Amino acid sequence: MALGQAPNGSEKAHLSYSTFLEAELFAAALANKFCFVIDFRTRETARQLDEFLVLFQRLFGNSVHRCRSYKELKNAWADILFSVRELCLNSSHPSRARAARFVDMCAIRRQRDRMSMEASNPKLRFLGGWRGAYHETFSFNHAFVAACLREVRLGKSDNGNPISYLERLSRLWVAIRDLGALGECGLSEPSTAALWDQALGLWAISGSWYGLHYHSEISPLAAVQSQIHLRRSGRVSGVDPERPLLGARASALHSIAQRAKKTKVGLFRLVVRLVSSQLEGVTGDRSGSLLIRGNARLQLARVGHPLQLLKARQDLAEALAIRESLATNRHALGEAKVDYGFALALTSIFPSTAFGLIKEGINDMRASPESVSNPGFLVRALRKSAFAFKIRGDRRSRETNAELESLVASTHSNDQSPLKRLEIGR
Repeated sequence: MALGQAPNGSEKAHLSYSTFLEAELFAAALANKFCFVIDFRTRETARQLDEFLVLFQRLFGNSVHRCRSYKELKNAWADILFSVRELCLNSSHPSRARAARFVDMCAIRRQRDRMSMEASNPKLRFLGGWRGAYHETFSFNHAFVAACLREVRLGKSDNGNPISYLERLSRLWVAIRDLGALGECGLSEPSTAALWDQALGLWAISGSWYGLHYHSEISPLAAVQSQIHLRRSGRVSGVDPERPLLGARASALHSIAQRAKKTKVGLFRLVVRLVSSQLEGVTGDRSGSLLIRGNARLQLARVGHPLQLLKARQDLAEALAIRESLATNRHALGEAKVDYGFALALTSIFPSTAFGLIKEGINDMRASPESVSNPGFLVRALRKSAFAFKIRGDRRSRETNAELESLVASTHSNDQSPLKRLEIGR
């Protein structure tokens, strides 16, 4: 990974630039790869990029080479090639704990010190709260941006071909770039503020399934928290300012907690706290929030809090009962069946009922058109099924894993890869 200067020397340019480099580092840590950085520069970099290099150095040891001349650059390449040769000869491999350390370090640096403050007023924002800068020569095409967002929402291009989560993120970045060219003017106009709201929400969904789960300025958590901030400002009309997004925020924190180590328990407790506060006074459909809290409690039981196990089963059973009573669509009902069946598979003496419920839920999801527009839920259901089969010694685990790997590859649902995600839960 070689670093040069950002497109211009401004702090905002470095913000976007270093954020993407950081995401590449995170992907490398998840993939258990060796990484080296050559930092070739002729002037001081912005704070964001310097923080990134400090994070990199802590994760990958003596792997950052700072060069200020072409001679130093040549020597750095020679050192890297020698290091790679030595690593290959010694058959060394990076520690698989790097991804967890990455998540923990970012969580400690980028959230409020007190969990009560983090719950009420989170610090992390999408691209650090950036809303772009106005360009007089730019001609904004509302129809083009809306078309990009529509393709992402439907999960297919204009010609009807399905698009992966990586392709969705690419389309969303194009839309966000165009919206940013309007600067603050784009937020004062209701029609473009609504497009910002949609773009942030869709980024959170696509980024979640793609696996961008850590405290990053382009993470699903950052997108959701910026969306909440935007709605609180009153610039987006016709939407609930906050409540529907609290579940999405809790889900993003849940996914980060799964990858964390030192901050795991604290993050799962924050998820339970957020969902519990959201459920207070809710008289409508509570099933989605109950599924999130049930899975968080299942994880807490796994890491040393066994009393949470009974509460987890109660939450998941109640969620399924609600969706059955409301005659919810087959996709949502199937999701609840799989989650409750998975909990039963982990805790029941006789797993046949659990496996039957999981199979029934997966069949419901397959039959739903939502599995085409948003296949991540089906992929996650298959992962849970494969894991349940494995812990029970069922030979169907291998067959399910084969289908899971194929779907992960075609949809870029990297968050659910059987090679990288062995945790229990969502």
